[in-house]
Amino acid sequence: MICNDFRLRLSRAAGYSDDQFAAFLLNNDPLAGKLTAAQRREIITGAADSGAAVALMLSERFAAKPPTEVACLLGVKIVAGNLRGARLLLSNYDPSAATITLNKAMIKKLEQCQLSQRLLPGIFDPAEVAVAHELFHHVESSDQSVFSRHFKVTLWRLGPLRYRSTVAAAGEIAATVCAKTLCRLCFNPVLLEALTLYTEGAPRLAEWFDQLNRAA
Repeated sequence: MICNDFRLRLSRAAGYSDDQFAAFLLNNDPLAGKLTAAQRREIITGAADSGAAVALMLSERFAAKPPTEVACLLGVKIVAGNLRGARLLLSNYDPSAATITLNKAMIKKLEQCQLSQRLLPGIFDPAEVAVAHELFHHVESSDQSVFSRHFKVTLWRLGPLRYRSTVAAAGEIAATVCAKTLCRLCFNPVLLEALTLYTEGAPRLAEWFDQLNRAA
């Protein structure tokens, strides 16, 4: 049986704005503490616009075909693999091999949970959502004009020298918006992480929701 508390918390989170999910992703970035309030706003807005623009480009170019078909037409391979590590990942993109790896065991659990319990609104295929997310990273890897590639923050200065770095969360925010748009979801796909934590019995599920609730 689904824990009533989990169902309630997931249902409440499904009503949160995309900006709140973006703030959540940004808060978990290693560089979060280096960002000013203005930079945070620029990242959230710029990344969201970038993700929507990539989704529109892919949709128009490939006549709104499903993400897995789009990947094939772009020459991106999709393979099955084990992505277990510090985080529970449904998918990963390797730009050096133009390959998307899907954690099909986890995805299968999500499909079964969603089909039997209808925890998230609408009808969707977790595998297609995962591929849509990685398609953004495919575009990002080869297009220097994408926001997440050119937005950088200065980490240190030494006289005339300075070191600047991209912010990984910018790409994740954009990929999330891209996936939501391409798959026509009525919830933010970051919630699939919560569903994954639940189906895998991960102990940090409560902490995950607490971090999301604190995001602003």
